[in-house]
Amino acid sequence: MIASDLAKELHETLSGQPWYGSPVITIMNNVGLEKVHDKSRGPHSIADIIMHMIAWTEETTERMKGKFASNPGRGDWPDPDQKSWSELVDLFISANEHLKATIVKMDDDMLAKEVNDDRYPEIAEKGSYEELVKGIIQHHIYHSAQIAILNK
Repeated sequence: MIASDLAKELHETLSGQPWYGSPVITIMNNVGLEKVHDKSRGPHSIADIIMHMIAWTEETTERMKGKFASNPGRGDWPDPDQKSWSELVDLFISANEHLKATIVKMDDDMLAKEVNDDRYPEIAEKGSYEELVKGIIQHHIYHSAQIAILNK
């Protein structure tokens, strides 16, 4: 049942009714188009942040499928290449649908196993797949707050 709980938690964070306020997709839907690529308020634009979120969601999904941990294939902060806001939101939604589909295929025993991570041999405990999913959910919450602030 851990998988269904994680999928539900991800859903609540993205488009449900999280306890802390607006879900991620609502925050994204409220972004003013003139602010999407604006970097006047910090080192990253809203578009940069969503590409970063997409990249780490994809990396999380790949790790859930057994890939050894590394930086995302797109890079940590990939260039949004002037993608339209709707393209970025669609990519984010799609990446999270793939993640959710991967989560629900896993049983509790697999979710309790340590992720494949040999980057830091001095660290004995690498964290479980369950913790990995909880981490990406926290990552989404953190960066959606940044988006909300930049949108003000």
